[in-house]
Amino acid sequence: MLREIINIKQIEGEDRRRWFCDDYFDLILWENNERITAFQLTYDIPGRERTLTWQEKTGASHHLMDCGEDQPSRPKASPILMAEGPCCQLDDLATRFIEAGREMDKHIVYFIEEKITTCQLNRVTEWQSGSEELGVRSKELEVRSKE
Repeated sequence: MLREIINIKQIEGEDRRRWFCDDYFDLILWENNERITAFQLTYDIPGRERTLTWQEKTGASHHLMDCGEDQPSRPKASPILMAEGPCCQLDDLATRFIEAGREMDKHIVYFIEEKITTCQLNRVTEWQSGSEELGVRSKELEVRSKE
């Protein structure tokens, strides 16, 4: 169940920041007069940690979190976000987020769920378009090689 962390540090000049977390999710949310302007939803924290970031001006991106701990003979490095391929499994994420957020403000839960769903649809469409384009190019190469 996502719970809000109260009294988090606010940065002057940025929109108001809010932080919600549980064992599976971390959600950092930026608001301007209760209008969500950005969020970063980190999920599967105990497993293969990933992050869905959305910003009003730039849209959504999906990343794998490299926590910097996978080098046994080296000291822990700073966590970084690494590009991850199509996020086609986000329908399960949306369902799980709705369940975890059942005690949160409903407008926040619905907003995030809508962005998760939109990201999934956009990524699947991009992936399918790329596959179709690749199929056309493969056929062109096949025809050329027979000539």
